Amino acid sequence: MTRSDITTDAIHWVISDLIQQKSKRDNVKFTASRLAKELNVPRSLVSRLIHSDPSKRVTNPTIETLIKIIDYFRSDGFDVTLDDLLGLRKQVIDIQAQQTGLLTEKASVPLYSLSDPFGESLGVVETKLVEAKETLLAFQLDRDIQPMFKPGSIFFVDTSLKPSVNMLIAMRFEGKNELTIGKYIISHDDELLLSYYPESQIIKIDVSSSYQVLGGVIQVYANTHHK
Repeated sequence: MTRSDITTDAIHWVISDLIQQKSKRDNVKFTASRLAKELNVPRSLVSRLIHSDPSKRVTNPTIETLIKIIDYFRSDGFDVTLDDLLGLRKQVIDIQAQQTGLLTEKASVPLYSLSDPFGESLGVVETKLVEAKETLLAFQLDRDIQPMFKPGSIFFVDTSLKPSVNMLIAMRFEGKNELTIGKYIISHDDELLLSYYPESQIIKIDVSSSYQVLGGVIQVYANTHHK
């Protein structure tokens, strides 16, 4: 996926999400046509910015148009920036808790490298869980995930978990050795991964993609200092 693909996907997803959020907040259906009228731009322009078919989207919207969109939603109370719209803002990783209750069960979990997840084990790491599970694997980070995680941080993945909306998941794509860590979302029936590792991008998951979902991230031991 090219930088242009990532940018147009980000614009599509962010504007579509803002339209949905505004409709939900105001309890009145807000449409692309209404947004075009508010911005005083052609309806076809907004429609093409959020078109579900990537081949029919505007690939070179002007900065002036994008700033108009941002200014409109910000004036309406939404916390959104131009970087968000272009997919450039460094995302703060929000670990969705997949387990609730007291962490009382000790577990020894096999540890691997995120960059070589099916290579030689690095050993085991001790942790506490709500219940001991044999479906856990741990993966150690070997470089930064800005702005939160430094090398040495450990991601615990439950391989029994299936993706659900807003879950942080671990995936492996064909031709890639490292795992991809990102948030799973659905937008207009498209399955998307907001990837944080190995690079920040938006990936469309479809039937033509060859990938393996390893599981859901349930816990992270964050290392805040470089080794």
